[in-house]
Amino acid sequence: MIKKYWNTMKEMKAPLTALVFGLAVADGLAYIAYNQMTKPNAKPNSEPTIRQSAPIIEEREEHLENDEKEDTPSNDNYKEERDISDEGLMLVKQFEGFRPKVYRDAAGKKTIGYGHLVKKGEKFKFLTRGKAENLLKKDVSKADRCIDEYVEVPLTQNQHDALVSFVYNIGGNAFRESTLLEKLNGRDYAGARDEFKKWVYSGKKPVGGLIARREEESRLFAEG
Repeated sequence: MIKKYWNTMKEMKAPLTALVFGLAVADGLAYIAYNQMTKPNAKPNSEPTIRQSAPIIEEREEHLENDEKEDTPSNDNYKEERDISDEGLMLVKQFEGFRPKVYRDAAGKKTIGYGHLVKKGEKFKFLTRGKAENLLKKDVSKADRCIDEYVEVPLTQNQHDALVSFVYNIGGNAFRESTLLEKLNGRDYAGARDEFKKWVYSGKKPVGGLIARREEESRLFAEG
């Protein structure tokens, strides 16, 4: 019908009218095309596809974050294995003192250097400071391992150094059975600190050197 009307208008030689009519037809066709595109059953464009992928990306990122959390130990439970620091080693040397020849300590045991207990089969006539320090480092490494094995809670470097000095002095077996260790593994840090000062006896008598040592170990431990 539109075509027939158009031909009629051409025959009437009305160019201006034809132009107006053509614009109206073009507008109508555009409107029809717009309605077809916006119908519910129209084919979706790419934007919804991108939006639908977003939850998958978020889920993957969340999974990676969870993996990182699982691989990262909690600060409350993570116990780092430590070695004695240079400052801690100086503390041990200070209280042990250097003796180049064999002597007997407060407990009557043969000792040399920086508190090295002379083992069966070991023979020393004279020990230089350098050799004495090498012996000390070997002995102290045993105290390090003892702490790593029996202490179940996190320690700061100061706390570790204080315990190394303590264990080096009283021995690993005594430390393992001590109330100090029991309280420490129960996370009673304050109670463990107070236990240092109980270890000042040789036999049944308190020893001035041990009292000073325990005070310094307790102070260092409390600094955290």
